Amino acid sequence: RGQATLHGEILGVLPEEVRKNEAQHFRYYRAVLNFLLDHFPEQTIVAIYNANHDFDMPGKEGIEDYEDKSGKAALAGVLDPALILDVQRKLFTWLKIEKRTFKTDEGKAAQAALIDPDGEFGEARLQKYQHKLDVVRKRRIQLAERAGELIPAVIDVTVVRDARTGKLSFPEAA
Repeated sequence: RGQATLHGEILGVLPEEVRKNEAQHFRYYRAVLNFLLDHFPEQTIVAIYNANHDFDMPGKEGIEDYEDKSGKAALAGVLDPALILDVQRKLFTWLKIEKRTFKTDEGKAAQAALIDPDGEFGEARLQKYQHKLDVVRKRRIQLAERAGELIPAVIDVTVVRDARTGKLSFPEAA
């Protein structure tokens, strides 16, 4: 309703429709991956590893100044490396990668890499990404405050506004 008030009837419902559409895509692709893991486990687990290991944002070639825009989006708390890694990790959990049995060395190696808690998709790497982003975001907020400029931010993700003073601060990573 708030979006409709701000942007009009059509644009007001668009964000919710996009969200529902993305959720349907996610359910569909998760079902496809589960089917493939059930019927073609070795090839599928290797393909999942390769796709995630070499992940790059699809369609970025068609976006002018992609690197600059994606950097700003990451600083704002949208689609940063920690978030992407978190989504990847959730996908591996939803697909129950750790509970599946693979027969080939290549399949076993791909599975081990995907679920290794100390590996490229592990919790330590997620915390490292998050810490780096926290440092950069905190510094960016300080510079923006000194310069009196606005920065793109997601409240309660990237920055916290103190209800009493109105001052912006950066939430420290866990």
